[in-house]
Amino acid sequence: MAVLLAALLVGCALAAAAPADSYRIREDLSCGGVYRSRNATSLSSILALCEYECLIDQLCGGFVVRKGGRLPMCHFITHAGIESECSYHAGSGSLLAIRDTRQAMVAITALQAGSTLDLRCPELTVVANISQASFGPDHLPSPLLQAKMSATCVGRQSCSVQVNAAFVAAAAAEACAANISACTSLQVTAACDVSPSFNEDRYFTAWSSRFWPTARAQVAHHRAEWRSALSSLPPYPHTFAGRGIIMVAGGAYLEPAMVLALRLREVGYKGTIQCWHIGPEEIWDSARPLLRKLRVDTRDFLDYVAPDLLRPIAANVGLRRFQLKPLSILHTDLKEVLLLDADNIPIRDPSYLFDAPVYQTSSAIFWPDYWTTSSHNPIWDVVGTAPVAEWEQESGQLLIDKEKAWAALNLCVLFNSEFYMRLLNGDKDTFRFAWKASRTPYHMIKTWPSAVGSRRGMTAQGTDVICAHTMLQHDHRGRPLFVHHNQMKDLTLPVGENFKYIQDQTRMPCRAVPKAAFEYNNKAIPCFELEGPGLSFFDDKLMAVNRSHLELFELGYASALREIRQALRPDRIRYRHQQRRTAPQNSGTVFYLEPNCSTSGGNSSGCFELVANCSLNQTTDHAPTNATDRYCGNTTLDLNATTFYVSLALKDATSPYSAVGSAFDYLINKIHFSPTHAPALSLCASLTYQFVTDASVTAAYGLIITNSSSGGAGAASYSGPPTAGPGTLLFQPSTDLVGLPLYYQATAASQVGNALQVSLPSWQRVYDGATKQRFNTAFNPAARVFQLPAVGDPPLPASAEIDALAIACKAKCLTDSSVATACQGVYVYRSASSLVCYGLADLGVPMATLLDSQCWIKADS
Repeated sequence: MAVLLAALLVGCALAAAAPADSYRIREDLSCGGVYRSRNATSLSSILALCEYECLIDQLCGGFVVRKGGRLPMCHFITHAGIESECSYHAGSGSLLAIRDTRQAMVAITALQAGSTLDLRCPELTVVANISQASFGPDHLPSPLLQAKMSATCVGRQSCSVQVNAAFVAAAAAEACAANISACTSLQVTAACDVSPSFNEDRYFTAWSSRFWPTARAQVAHHRAEWRSALSSLPPYPHTFAGRGIIMVAGGAYLEPAMVLALRLREVGYKGTIQCWHIGPEEIWDSARPLLRKLRVDTRDFLDYVAPDLLRPIAANVGLRRFQLKPLSILHTDLKEVLLLDADNIPIRDPSYLFDAPVYQTSSAIFWPDYWTTSSHNPIWDVVGTAPVAEWEQESGQLLIDKEKAWAALNLCVLFNSEFYMRLLNGDKDTFRFAWKASRTPYHMIKTWPSAVGSRRGMTAQGTDVICAHTMLQHDHRGRPLFVHHNQMKDLTLPVGENFKYIQDQTRMPCRAVPKAAFEYNNKAIPCFELEGPGLSFFDDKLMAVNRSHLELFELGYASALREIRQALRPDRIRYRHQQRRTAPQNSGTVFYLEPNCSTSGGNSSGCFELVANCSLNQTTDHAPTNATDRYCGNTTLDLNATTFYVSLALKDATSPYSAVGSAFDYLINKIHFSPTHAPALSLCASLTYQFVTDASVTAAYGLIITNSSSGGAGAASYSGPPTAGPGTLLFQPSTDLVGLPLYYQATAASQVGNALQVSLPSWQRVYDGATKQRFNTAFNPAARVFQLPAVGDPPLPASAEIDALAIACKAKCLTDSSVATACQGVYVYRSASSLVCYGLADLGVPMATLLDSQCWIKADS
């Protein structure tokens, strides 16, 4: 039996003399790293021989055929060698064939009852369908075998199917009724495709997923909340009229908003432009004459919305006013709105979008982002919609008809709150999911955004490498329209070099991946690149770097930027000076108190910062006392757990105990990792882990944490089993278990699981004085498990070293058995008179701060 694999790649037609479709061909490459060779009498025979021998050799990732010399020669290369040993220096008459794992195959040459079919697709891919299942050398089709493999394998990276005597007889009779003796072998072929998680934003999902258990418990409440809001919504008022462009700007965003307005007028846009801001101070005096000249109407949110509704919202990027976009659309007097981010410049007049048929027949046009939403995210349950394979939304541009989308727009305002910010990455997808919840039709642009950027170097093979920092969005006909330079807020490079290159995906699938920043003239530009799931040198072909042809756009943008900066120069200099002296504008809920603390401390003498208000979704607002700053309470403690999803699977060759114990083992699936047969797990002491088991595990086998290496009846349990039915086993290993033998096993069978290794966690600093953020629970006595210096001990002076106290505080949180299990992180801060550290059991969410402080969390080693 052999598992026959290849590399997951797309595109590239084969040469006429090439092997079958289970290989990809490149004629411009040759490889080193050959581990064996064969020769033959002709080119046709060597191709057939090489194809067959590579397919039955699990080491083989491909082969090179060299046509020169007395006899054609075939050289075999390993899977690893294909990536590391092949380069762009083709030898004369060479051909490189790489195994294509768009197909995964399994073959059994001596079929008998009890044989196991093991099918495996490459990492990041899953079985999309079983394209062929057949018996014998003549490949007689067996629908019965195909149906059994489909039911077991589709949607999984690997699967095992054991065939018993009755099934072999039935399948053989079906396929080989005329010649039963021919059914002594079988072959199954599967098509592999990228896994559902391939296009997820794995960084956001890693942050968001720690809130999912709490969110799942609140699904019914929040679903009832938004349904109630819709049922009580007043009808559309019919007081709005006209079309226009609006932008949310002012303050730090005033300059780019004015550049956008100037460019809109220069490309011929003659309609309404509105600039929404908070307070008159966000529109500088020097800007007002130019705004009038550009016919830009200003709108102050404070004239339309209560100040409480404008508080920043805690999210993965800190405190942001994500609600401003839907609020501006809701309160503008316009009926039809094209909202543009201030850093999103159209190439041409975008007015024609209002007459696009896809807009006229729906309520809105949305534009895609580079990622998809995880199917495990509770947001799907909250809005009552099954997960769909659809791109997330990029809200740098939104086209909305308020009359057609009245319910969805009001629901979007509700969704811009902290509960939804834990599930969605900012305001962008609150639009899409509000439209889904209210069953309001919208059109999503079909063309994926192109990656535009600057050249940062060249590969060893001579191809350009770019720092992509800009999304090029397209119109409904697929033409480039919006240059959204959201990663590069300034023209950092010489004019003509900033938007010079484009990385276009010519085939899907591919995804956007953050890369190291590009340093130029002491400025760092955040970068990303598009990449596919295959080998890098094939991806170079699939996502080639080309000229963007945005030269005229960049010249126009640079000219507009110079003109606006010259007009704003006095206020621009003054504003930057104020920014260096005061708190960030987005931390508007924090007031600074002068450092006039007495040695006894206390807010009455100005020791602490004062938080003016708690966030909307926090239930309690405790006033400052003589001992503590104000703190904002949460309704429940967040679990912050690492999740393992556990199901049962037939053991295969990768199972650690394939030859002993039960015929089944636990298939462990962790978000962003491929399912694995009973892997050894590394856990960290005092962190929380949850094993989410399906019904087959809890009903038939059970799951326990034990010191028994084999499990089974009589094994003593440290934790578990879960409750009957689909359940969750929570496990928080104590520091006493570090280095001790520990296992996750079944209660009803042996050798189903594997070892657990418990070690001390590492530390990660998540916020500090530079980020101007802290845990919102930092001063909450209910979240506190200890204090250093302890109450009654001499205080540390404010001049003491904050790093030294942080080290002592982390050591206590980690090794003191009386607090280590409860302590999840530490908060160290410097007031005007002293230095204090708290160990915290609840880390809450980020909020703004002006204190010199450090926030540390325990993290997996």
